[in-house]
Amino acid sequence: MKFDILKQLILNCIEDLKGQNIVCLNINTDKYKYSITNLMIFCTGQSSRHVVSIAQNILKKLRQTSFHKFYGIEGVECGEWVLVDLGDIIIHIMKSEIRKLYELEKLWN
Repeated sequence: MKFDILKQLILNCIEDLKGQNIVCLNINTDKYKYSITNLMIFCTGQSSRHVVSIAQNILKKLRQTSFHKFYGIEGVECGEWVLVDLGDIIIHIMKSEIRKLYELEKLWN
């Protein structure tokens, strides 16, 4: 699956379930030459259940498109912060208070 199509599919999945404050950071630049991924997507869920639902929606849609390049998913048990690793794209879905606490976007801005 082409990178831009994959990115748009993920963004649509997040928007479908009303994920908030979506931020896409391209970290495949000269500044981050040795980065572990090309793109990070951050979004906020309203509750633990909402955070997990967004992640599950993304995985469901990707399976329907025969996308099988999953490296892992973490955080589903507690739902405070779910990370979905797709290799070229890493998705962080967090509750608002967790996102404010860690401010991960600032590490790459």
